[in-house]
Amino acid sequence: MKGYDESTYGRAFADVYDDWYGDDPRADDLVASVAALTRPAEGPLVELGAGTGRLTAPIAGRLPDCRVIAIDSSAEMLDRLQARGGCERVERILGDMLDDLPDGPLSFVLASYNTVFNLVGEGRQLELLQRIAASLASGGYLAIETEPPVGDELDDDSTADSSVTVRHMTADTVVLAVSRHLGDRRLEGHFVEMTDGGRTRLRPWSIRWFDHFELATMADAAGLEIAHHGADWPTDADAFIPGPPADPHGRRVTILRRADSGIRA
Repeated sequence: MKGYDESTYGRAFADVYDDWYGDDPRADDLVASVAALTRPAEGPLVELGAGTGRLTAPIAGRLPDCRVIAIDSSAEMLDRLQARGGCERVERILGDMLDDLPDGPLSFVLASYNTVFNLVGEGRQLELLQRIAASLASGGYLAIETEPPVGDELDDDSTADSSVTVRHMTADTVVLAVSRHLGDRRLEGHFVEMTDGGRTRLRPWSIRWFDHFELATMADAAGLEIAHHGADWPTDADAFIPGPPADPHGRRVTILRRADSGIRA
């Protein structure tokens, strides 16, 4: 998309992100799982694409002795994170989740709902996994939460499809979701927000999605192994569901560790 860069999404969505995406019924389970699996003594916890801090704040609250680092490419998002109660001691990095990942050892790296899809450059998703693998502490984990899009047209990379659907509608406001498929699992689009008597607001996005099979392949190439792959966030290591994914789609939590690490007690 001409004119789109790594900071575009945050500028476009910062003012509505919490209203649109803040009501996640899985958020409490995510926070509890991350807190249970993080060992502060092994290094900081890093949240990739931390956005407005809706997860950062409760995670920091559950881990008072852990250094918590939030990375986001949008100053607008990080400004809102800074102003959020509970994020007072969170360190903020304005930058790219791959290029500006802190040096290790890292105790836990979190990429919540589809965050890694925002890395659209060729090979950059694999590079991210490789960089994290080199930075993880011996007992550290990487958690990636994804929900690949579904649709027969998305399985054919030679097909460039587009769609327009209604995301939200009231008597005086309508939000349309406009998207097009570019091939190679690339999708881009806009949320077009129109208000009666007001201006039209465009909120662009661009992703490169992968299914759970591809994630497993990339993880293996990066020197990571699957400790857990399931529909839910595990309460502790004893609740891990190990092994490769059973299907390519559906919302899943994949927890990875370095291939040279053992499951800790």
